[in-house]
Amino acid sequence: MSISIVPYLDYDLVKQQLKAARTAEYNKTLADFNYILTTASNAVNNYKKNLETTTKADNNSALNTSTTTVTYSSGNSKVGSFKYPSEYEKYFEEASRTYNVDINLLKCIAKAESDFNPKCVSGAGAVGIMQLMPATAKSLGVSNSYDPRENIMGGAKYIADKLALYNGNVSLALAAYNAGSGNVKKYGGIPPFKETQNYVKKILNYLGDDMKTTTTISDDKQPKTSANIGTAYKKSEEEINAELNNVLNSTLAKMNVTKASLDEMMEALKAYKKDYEA
Repeated sequence: MSISIVPYLDYDLVKQQLKAARTAEYNKTLADFNYILTTASNAVNNYKKNLETTTKADNNSALNTSTTTVTYSSGNSKVGSFKYPSEYEKYFEEASRTYNVDINLLKCIAKAESDFNPKCVSGAGAVGIMQLMPATAKSLGVSNSYDPRENIMGGAKYIADKLALYNGNVSLALAAYNAGSGNVKKYGGIPPFKETQNYVKKILNYLGDDMKTTTTISDDKQPKTSANIGTAYKKSEEEINAELNNVLNSTLAKMNVTKASLDEMMEALKAYKKDYEA
């Protein structure tokens, strides 16, 4: 004799239990989703605030500080002994003209960074002749860091930005190129990192011994308006967006969150809404 269990089932009760289970799952997914969004949003907003504070401090510094500007002559430089493909010469010349950076300085950076190897990739992920980090390359408009011309142009633009930020101080610009402007600001000069200090010394050595130091003092009597800032550096919208995107991706990575997992959570939340709140 066969027995059917259907008559014994309280269908409404089962339906309520299923909905309760789905509701608990929905609430947990919603809480996780909100936590991820809140954490990521806070990280981005905090970075924005720090960026605004740094920009104001840099502008004030540009108005009121005495600055030591390092200039150099390439007469005794070692640049002439550098070996690189002949077609690179026109790229260095173009980059020098475009961004108003001494061509020998660009060559010295390329020598120190990669020894002119377009396929060079550092342990940190920096790519190409001028060793551009992916996010930096993107902010500079470099679409292919392995392309010699694009990489050299990107590196020239980057060091030009640093030179503008430090009023032409080559040593500080090189330190920022290697260790970041944040570290230069944090330590009030070349950071106490052996790698960075050796990097600056190496390039200055390449440039030669005929270096001169001059000091310029800003006129404190001038009104403190934006017109007086002159060389104060202002990041482009692309640079800021790239940095914010890096902060967002880094925050999500620390929480082991991927785009796929976010998409799954969204689909689960939508499915619940469709099933029970239609």
